[in-house]
Amino acid sequence: GGTGRGGGSQPPEGDVPVGSPDGLDPGLQPGDLGGTADGGDASGQSSPWPVVAISVGVVALIAALPTVVAGARRGLRWRRAGRDPVAAAEAAWSDLRDTVRDAGFDWNPAATPRATGRKLATAAGLDEDSRDLLVHLVTSTERARYSTTPDDAEGLRGDSAMLRRTLLRSRSLGRRIRAALWPSATADVILMSANRVADALDWTDLAGERMRLRAGRLLPGRR
Repeated sequence: GGTGRGGGSQPPEGDVPVGSPDGLDPGLQPGDLGGTADGGDASGQSSPWPVVAISVGVVALIAALPTVVAGARRGLRWRRAGRDPVAAAEAAWSDLRDTVRDAGFDWNPAATPRATGRKLATAAGLDEDSRDLLVHLVTSTERARYSTTPDDAEGLRGDSAMLRRTLLRSRSLGRRIRAALWPSATADVILMSANRVADALDWTDLAGERMRLRAGRLLPGRR
């Protein structure tokens, strides 16, 4: 016989199941097709590259910090000097001191500018142009310290910077890297800060001892 009214025939095997407009088995999950529902890695692990990039950036920042501190200190030194020839000569001499120590040469703070310049020119094997730069720094410092008519500060900062580049270029790569990563100016800042902390602690101990003595005089019955 035929089929009844309103009755439908069963779909052939292999046809799309009822209730699956996308053509998938209702029991099939998106993750079963590979990957994850949000498009990420099927393993569930995030990429390590952002962490690596941040770590490299932090390390680079820490490595550059001493150089930044040393450069900021030199800049502050020259800003304070301004157009004062005496202050400018002392700023140039301080720059030379930092450069000499960064380059690995001996620095004697008790030596005169002329003796220091003579020793440095020989130790560094400076050429004629570099010797002229050094002579400018030496004579400016001598006149600033010992003469009533100091030299003009014009060109001192540029000569100081050029002499620094010349001295550092004459040294080994390892010495230049060390000068960049750990300049002497940074070590000076750390030492100065440590000394100030020690002085503050000493002052605190002394003030506490004075307060205890004063309290003892005001309250003689207390031990």
